[in-house]
Amino acid sequence: SLIYSTEKSLSEYGDKISADDKTQIESAVAELKTLLENEGTPAEELKAKSEALQQVAYKLAEEVYKAASAEAEAAEGAGAESAQPADDTDTVEDADFEVVD
Repeated sequence: SLIYSTEKSLSEYGDKISADDKTQIESAVAELKTLLENEGTPAEELKAKSEALQQVAYKLAEEVYKAASAEAEAAEGAGAESAQPADDTDTVEDADFEVVD
């Protein structure tokens, strides 16, 4: 699951991180895949490599978050401008009403 999600995020957002970070992530994924293929790998080693992958994948997640925040701010700014009425002719009228059965 960690490998899949990291690879997917890397394919989608890999261009937003430095080449060095991308290489580190790809290396960590490859190391963990190699360990998973060997049935005799100790659990401690798997855990250590999984944590190492998580640490380098945080850089990717950080860039994804920054990109999403920038998109949201841009959309919010555009939405706020279009939500304003073109003129101030809107008026509010108080009215009494009676319920008729």
